Amino acid sequence: MRDFAWLPAQLAPNKGIAITFWIVFSRFEYALKRENYVTGDQSSVSAHWDGLAQDLNGVWNADRTPELRTAVDYFINQPPRKQTLQNNTLDWTESVLPNHEPELKRLLTYVRRVRNNLFHGGKFNTGLVPAPERDTQLVTNSLIILDECLTLCELHFNHVYVRFMENSP
Repeated sequence: MRDFAWLPAQLAPNKGIAITFWIVFSRFEYALKRENYVTGDQSSVSAHWDGLAQDLNGVWNADRTPELRTAVDYFINQPPRKQTLQNNTLDWTESVLPNHEPELKRLLTYVRRVRNNLFHGGKFNTGLVPAPERDTQLVTNSLIILDECLTLCELHFNHVYVRFMENSP
């Protein structure tokens, strides 16, 4: 087998935070699917993040901590872009979600976009990374939002929290 050890250094965001984000995001998807936050059919299934957002909406408070407020403001004011194909060339497109959607639903959509951009090849130093420091901010703020969702699950939807924490030390 080849030695792929050089690849993590190619991630545009700090590789430690990128790996932590991947683990937290994956673990959240596991917990959501195991606790019936699912959408799909016989051919595919995915975590139903919008369902979680809907359930947490009544207890969501972006002003609970200054750190959370900063993360939310960053996403609202500078949402992650979508990777698109423009004239047969990869590009980044602004894609702001409508304000009439609940805030947490928009935020979790942006968190998923960060995940998609990072893990579908859009964020390597050798490719289309116009501002690597922005990518680190997006991943960090995604973790802050996911952490708040986990806190709210612990307080209000304990079954999701318990599933997330399964086998933790």
